[in-house]
Amino acid sequence: MKQSPRILVVDDEPTLRLGFSLALRTEQYDVSAASNGREALDKISKEDFDLTVLDLRMPELDGLSTLNSLRQNGDDIPVILCSAHINASTAVQALEQHCFDFLCKPVRPSDLRDGVSRVLNTQPEKPFEQVLYQLRKGNYGVALDILEGSDILSPNRLGFWTKIIADLKNNRPLEASRYVEEYGQDLVRLLTVEEHC
Repeated sequence: MKQSPRILVVDDEPTLRLGFSLALRTEQYDVSAASNGREALDKISKEDFDLTVLDLRMPELDGLSTLNSLRQNGDDIPVILCSAHINASTAVQALEQHCFDFLCKPVRPSDLRDGVSRVLNTQPEKPFEQVLYQLRKGNYGVALDILEGSDILSPNRLGFWTKIIADLKNNRPLEASRYVEEYGQDLVRLLTVEEHC
């Protein structure tokens, strides 16, 4: 019997932790929860998870610090950064830590389930989902090839993602100020798959 994917939901708000957990359990995911980054790191060190849904603003250890600790420890677990407080600077910092998936709160249960399904899918059919999959695997050249060989994104979004991926591929630092100068705070909307952010 195939084991259900294990998901860790990390949020300091008890009602959101419960709501996210319930929304994901309806899809038969095995869900665990943590109330802050320290608790999440402890759980991840003791258990295997396929994905983490991570809030940005939390007491003790925030989402970016948690993400940074994961990557410094060599843990490449996929992370969906989920927050009402994602701005250009935090988004670029998350990209530097190989977090390519973002959800803006408030999150509808269907958007959460779609985001989790998209990240866990190892055989995406939609071209942009293929790009995100390749980014999560560290295959920046393949991701660029998919982008350049299709008309899957608006010109503005295509330009943004092409620059981000090229910078990652060439090991150039991602500088929020440079992207904000060109795209403004619209940068956060360009990162999200859902259009309602």
